[in-house]
Amino acid sequence: MAETVECTISRSQSWSCLTGSFGASDNGVMTERASSLPSSLDPLIAEATRRMPRKRSLVLALLFVALSVGVTFGFRRSSGGPGSSGSPPAGAATRLSSHGIGDVQLGATKAQTVAELSRLFGSPSRRFASDACGPTYSEVAWGHLYGEFRRDRFSGYRYLGGAWLRSGVSPGNNHSAVRPRLATGDGITIGETLQHLRRAEGTLSAVGTSRWSSAGLVFYVSAQRYPDPPGSRIIEIKSATTCGDF
Repeated sequence: MAETVECTISRSQSWSCLTGSFGASDNGVMTERASSLPSSLDPLIAEATRRMPRKRSLVLALLFVALSVGVTFGFRRSSGGPGSSGSPPAGAATRLSSHGIGDVQLGATKAQTVAELSRLFGSPSRRFASDACGPTYSEVAWGHLYGEFRRDRFSGYRYLGGAWLRSGVSPGNNHSAVRPRLATGDGITIGETLQHLRRAEGTLSAVGTSRWSSAGLVFYVSAQRYPDPPGSRIIEIKSATTCGDF
């Protein structure tokens, strides 16, 4: 008569086996140690028992690595690296607005402004007193960008396609060489056309010959006749608070 054996292993490594026979009236339960099992099962049980701690360790190690990568990525995104709010991504233009340049607000001290703009654009290329507005105003330049300071406070700026010379402002004609790279929130920068400016800004106000104003900024164009042709190029962007009409 055939006999069946069903076994389960407990946490104490003992085996509980239910034995019975087909057609038999006696079904009994017995508990035996693993050593009483068939010898062919002993190596398999031993190998499974040996591998369990290693699998647990491997799973824990993978979880630790995943958490570490997530924390590191989150920290880099929240720090002052590229793509953060502290500075624009590499190759991107810093924003010009009626409030200032990038995160530097009009009204900041001269020391704070020069330090932050130097962090963005490098050391200043020039420092001088304003020719037009007198010694109360001083200028600090980074290439084609001129920051204006009134009594050591950031009071305005000019972004020129050319250069500020003692004889006046040279308009320049190589717009691709203008540095640093700056643009308004609508992407308007030196070299854009008046037509593009109108499409981007919507409403423009004429504030003088070849000068247009929008959202607290003044745009100078290279028009040689009146009315200003749509293809006239922007040669200067400045804040409306800047001293002097040039």
